[in-house]
Amino acid sequence: MDLERWLQPDDDFATDTSELQAEVEDSVFPLLEAFATLPQDQKYGIQLLREPHVRFLEARLDGLSRHFVSLDASKPWFIYWIFHALDLLDVPIPAAVQQRAIETLRQCQSPLGGFGGGPGQMPHTATTYAAVNALVIIGTPEAYALIDQPRLLGFLQSMKQPSGAYRVHDGGEIDVRGVYCALAVAKLLDLPLDELTENVADWVAACQTYEGGIASAPHLEAHGGYTFCGLAALELLGAADKLDLPALADWLVQRQMAFSGGFCGRTNKLVDACYAWWQGATAPLLAGILAPRAAAAAPPKPPASTEAADEDEDEDASPFVSALDLQIYLLVCCQSPQGGMIDKPGKTPDFYHTCYALSGLSAAQHRYRRTGPGATTTWSARPAPASQILGGPGNLLQPTHPVFNLRFDRIAHFLTYAAC
Repeated sequence: MDLERWLQPDDDFATDTSELQAEVEDSVFPLLEAFATLPQDQKYGIQLLREPHVRFLEARLDGLSRHFVSLDASKPWFIYWIFHALDLLDVPIPAAVQQRAIETLRQCQSPLGGFGGGPGQMPHTATTYAAVNALVIIGTPEAYALIDQPRLLGFLQSMKQPSGAYRVHDGGEIDVRGVYCALAVAKLLDLPLDELTENVADWVAACQTYEGGIASAPHLEAHGGYTFCGLAALELLGAADKLDLPALADWLVQRQMAFSGGFCGRTNKLVDACYAWWQGATAPLLAGILAPRAAAAAPPKPPASTEAADEDEDEDASPFVSALDLQIYLLVCCQSPQGGMIDKPGKTPDFYHTCYALSGLSAAQHRYRRTGPGATTTWSARPAPASQILGGPGNLLQPTHPVFNLRFDRIAHFLTYAAC
């Protein structure tokens, strides 16, 4: 394979941006070249380093070093990132660790409603989302009962702005993360939505830029994380059609890097493994939302069995991106031999990139189906054909919901409990 033809040209006009891109390509090139020269049967022997990843994650459950003091406001995120990564690897979390997590999150719950980043800290929509997701993963009655839903609803209502935007905390910034985190929590907990949704869909739609992606707020730059949050929020509202979806698809396909196969977050930015989720999950989410349009435009097919129809489905995860190339980037370039996932070669592993790289890998390994808007019970997933799972079925992770980024069975268990 001639890898050099996929390198980013600088048109003989070097800039800081093009030089940084060249540095990344230089770090990725030998890894992809070694992979490309393997015999075909050995390419599919590339392994997900399960045991090192589990050791990396479990070691952090015993406590963190003093170097994490600057991240004191991220306690719910640490719990969610580690627990969800282990959940994708299908590794049970010991009961004693679950109990410690519950007690930590209990201290993070604010008397004002919602969860802060640490004990005594003001509630924040993002750490509320992380805390609720972590408690859903724990999945015990005690974990579920910890959530003070009436006060949480009051907190979300206080963050809602007349424009349809949300503040992330009292006096904090307005951006589309706040909308997504608030709606995801409200939908999952089945909170009354009447006072949470007025003008929201229109405000999110106003965040779509001329490029097609979604910015943090109107008139700003399109970004992968905000695009996921905006599209997922509109899916929760059943209002994705307020976006120019073809323009969003056009922007999304341009974010997958031709050389590495991974995603960048913005135009002319570098590849980063975390966008395997933020962009990689946007692809099946968008494909599912557009599926009725595609079906209406397609010529009729002769009847076939469900099994045969599944076999005939598109080989790739979505018509927008290459799921197999994304898996190559993640498994060949982003696994630390000592465990954990990295942003790109030369970086060190951390919880954030491990969680979202594995989440993106899971999304790339599965085929999603949507039966309608609403999100909680209208999406399902099944493994991709074996030929489309790099390294074979032994690398297969548990499927994760494209809107909530939680295992489907965790959501189902919580909804069953909540209905009792």
